[in-house]
Amino acid sequence: MCISTQRYGAAVVFLVLSLVMSVDAGRSEIPFPDAEVVTVCEVIDGDTFSIYLPDWLEGVDAGEYGPDEPYRHTVRLIGINTPERYRPGYAEAGAALEELLPPGTQVWLSADLDERDGSSTWRWLAYVETLSCEDVGAELLEGGWAVAWRYLPNCERAEEYRRLMAEAFAAGRGVFDPALDPPAVYLASDEQDSYHRVGYGHAPRIGAENLVAVFEAQMLVTAGKLPCDYCIPDDKVWD
Repeated sequence: MCISTQRYGAAVVFLVLSLVMSVDAGRSEIPFPDAEVVTVCEVIDGDTFSIYLPDWLEGVDAGEYGPDEPYRHTVRLIGINTPERYRPGYAEAGAALEELLPPGTQVWLSADLDERDGSSTWRWLAYVETLSCEDVGAELLEGGWAVAWRYLPNCERAEEYRRLMAEAFAAGRGVFDPALDPPAVYLASDEQDSYHRVGYGHAPRIGAENLVAVFEAQMLVTAGKLPCDYCIPDDKVWD
């Protein structure tokens, strides 16, 4: 088994993502497959995919799936976020995950403190590693198709993921390409009051340990950040 056990210290960050999911009452509570290999069914988007329900689980309500169709369960990668549909980079992030996890790939799922997405019984939160010990979230960050994102209290790999994101930003990879217009991401620092576009203003000088990246500017506004006067002028609407 090759699940990483390295833990990273938690740093203060101003942005907390809170996802509220409804309970699917028609499905049973499914135990997390810790220390078990599971098989990828299909990629849903850049940070979510489905797996076939492991054969070793018994007594699970198959919901809408018939007896001849394998039950599927959804997995959301912890610690990263990728563009939503119709945002720049959405298709590329999905393609990057499909390349890492084609159908039939076997993976390990590793939980942090909370293994479920809110109250949902049908979506697990997990770090995902292939049998060759590739950290899938880390690979997406290195390619520039994801940003580091904290799902409190799940912060085991938060600082390492932020470091990988900062490297992709410095190299202008993926969603950090400054030529994208409208921009795919907005950047801010834990220690500053303003937020920026990639490649403008003070963005290149944000330290890796303080870098925060989001796909919608409104998230930073809600967190109390103000648009940079230089890179986000009043006559432009960026989101």
